[in-house]
Amino acid sequence: MHSPQGYYDKVKDLISREDFNRILSDLDEEFDGLISRDVLEYLIVDEMGRNKSYITPISKIRPGRDYTLFGRVMDISRRRERPSIIISDNTLSCILNLYDRNSRIIDEISIGDRIKAVNCHSIIGRDGIVLYADRWSHIEINPEDAPSIEIEPIMGRILQRKDIKVMFDEDGDVRFSRDLLIEWKRSVCLVRVWDDRVKIVERMREGDRIIIYDPIRFKIDGKTLIEVRGISRIAKS
Repeated sequence: MHSPQGYYDKVKDLISREDFNRILSDLDEEFDGLISRDVLEYLIVDEMGRNKSYITPISKIRPGRDYTLFGRVMDISRRRERPSIIISDNTLSCILNLYDRNSRIIDEISIGDRIKAVNCHSIIGRDGIVLYADRWSHIEINPEDAPSIEIEPIMGRILQRKDIKVMFDEDGDVRFSRDLLIEWKRSVCLVRVWDDRVKIVERMREGDRIIIYDPIRFKIDGKTLIEVRGISRIAKS
């Protein structure tokens, strides 16, 4: 994330180095020294509207690097030990795990909120790209500079309905899922429907045309997995 010239160079025509360092010290005190200097400098420059080039679409994220991005909250997992959210932009979806002080914001976030995630580390997980917001990261909820994020619906035709699966999550709660194979954009795609949405799929048959609103789209080993959960809805079209 760090700029070779330092973030101050992006705003030196707007603010003196002395004032910049003063704001930096104030922020460091506000966050009790828990955020790195890089992130604090980013936040200052971002507030001045000079950080647009550092925002990365989810589809462009690669493992092993730190990223700043915007996303819309699609689903929330309030697990006691490892809370996380699923976020989407106009390109793809990913899981964002919340650690350290960032884990406390899980009670402030609602499905549908837009967030800015600053300096989050990326890895490859079983659901594709996974981001980690740790002590060096910063999360903003519904920031003023967040772009409009409208997720395009997916329309397709059911080719196959698979059996319902029952499982327990990490907190011991029962979860239900059902996989569908659908024809979408002239290819076959896997759709995973979760929990109460499974009842809706029970009324559907192979050959039915469907529409998925606010779909969650993961990219795993080059293949698309569509999930219907959280904010997502599925219906006959």
